[in-house]
Amino acid sequence: MYVAQYLMSLDVLYMKLVLLMSMEKSLKLRPLLDDLINSSNSRIAEISDELFNVR
Repeated sequence: MYVAQYLMSLDVLYMKLVLLMSMEKSLKLRPLLDDLINSSNSRIAEISDELFNVR
């Protein structure tokens, strides 16, 4: 149950990021989007560690 919700939230997050990238109008947004992607990836790693008790 939790894993399915987690995967769905990852799908939604990925779709939002792709949408942001495709709507990007100026180069000023690029560093912000890169920061968002990097922080999202680190947060995803934290969540997956919590889910699967890797630590």
